[in-house]
Amino acid sequence: MAGKIVKIGVGSGWAGDRIDAAKMLVERVDLDFLMLEAMSESTVSSARERMLADPNDKGYDPLLEERMRAVLPACHAKGIKIVSNQGWANPEAARDKVIEIARELGMTGLKVASVSSNDLGRSVIELGDVIFDTGEPLDTLPPEIIAAEPYMGAEGVVEALKRGADIVLTSRMSDNSLAIGPLAYAFGWTEIPDIAVAAAVGHMLECGITGMSGGFMADPPRLEIPGYLDGIGLPYAEVHDDGDVYFEKTPDSGGFVSRLGLRKKLMHEIGDAANYYDPNVIVDLASIEFDEVAPNRVRMHNIHGRDKPATLKVNIATREGYMTQDFCFFAGPRAFNRAKAAAAVLEHRVKERGLAIDELVIEYPGINAVFREATPADRIPDDPWEVCMRIAARAQSRAPLLALLNEFDANGPNGPFGTGKGIPPPDRIRNVVGISSTLVPREAFHFNINLEEA
Repeated sequence: MAGKIVKIGVGSGWAGDRIDAAKMLVERVDLDFLMLEAMSESTVSSARERMLADPNDKGYDPLLEERMRAVLPACHAKGIKIVSNQGWANPEAARDKVIEIARELGMTGLKVASVSSNDLGRSVIELGDVIFDTGEPLDTLPPEIIAAEPYMGAEGVVEALKRGADIVLTSRMSDNSLAIGPLAYAFGWTEIPDIAVAAAVGHMLECGITGMSGGFMADPPRLEIPGYLDGIGLPYAEVHDDGDVYFEKTPDSGGFVSRLGLRKKLMHEIGDAANYYDPNVIVDLASIEFDEVAPNRVRMHNIHGRDKPATLKVNIATREGYMTQDFCFFAGPRAFNRAKAAAAVLEHRVKERGLAIDELVIEYPGINAVFREATPADRIPDDPWEVCMRIAARAQSRAPLLALLNEFDANGPNGPFGTGKGIPPPDRIRNVVGISSTLVPREAFHFNINLEEA
């Protein structure tokens, strides 16, 4: 239908995003769709880690319930459909939880769908290419593969919406698909030029406040963000059926939407801007143009794309032993010297006791923990009066890590003067789930849709 407009907003840009901003968005803006992006390699890894440690853990986003209770009332009242990847490792359980919440809130007739892909398991070794990060063969991965799941495209979301879903919860899916699915469904888009527009919308929205509304640009006093303390508003897109897109933010909220901010976001997590790969399309981000048409209203246009790639990116979760970390503090004159002396004692004790530790890292947050060896020597203070020491270690079993932690705790009374050490938690050791990536022919995968009504 000529002249059709669809409004899609983003209620979270990462797993721990603030929930009140999403509630404010759906209450103040009459959206058609709300996308909730809450998944990454690390979040799914943490879900698998929790499931290994506790068989009763459901494996979906721990903030699913709180987020849904915040936005469901307004979304249900306004007819706003929700698409979210909060299903993480178990979208079926996430669907069941949302149905339970809807019933508690007295919402009847609400249809909730889960979309998940098949797990390749060890067959990924034969089907896949090399490991992305190292270029090594897949058979060099650790022997215990927990899961091998693709970044799905938007087909499952489109199908779930066609079946009448009001809420769609997915497992691993490209961030862009959270926008491509709703827009393709709403406009009936199937052609590459249109899917490229939808993918660009998804790319711009998927980081929420971080990617737009000025939050990530704050650099006082060089750049102050209006309303920063009052809460920055989440962005949304007004998408026209001719391919024009306009970005705005929650009314009467902090932050701003600007051409500069959108251009910065455009290049976020991008290698080759002219060839941005998504499961649904290859987008030419370099061609995109932005125009400020009014305060906090920016037009995006001139979006181009090519056909979808023949392969899908697959994340492979592997069991890789255990890890631990802890902190201690030094204060007063010569604090850094005493911290380095304590580190030397710890390293010596590890070697003397023959502890089977695969990797031990000792660093000093606030001094060299971010840049490490690349920290310029003239930027390391000569005599800071407060020094934090962080240790982190990996091993194939818990025993050497327990011994390491005992040595670290003993540095308090036995190490250099002035060591500050808090009471440690009862268990500082956790499972390590490693994540590696490869490419697999898309024909190896299929998606499953399950729809239930509250």
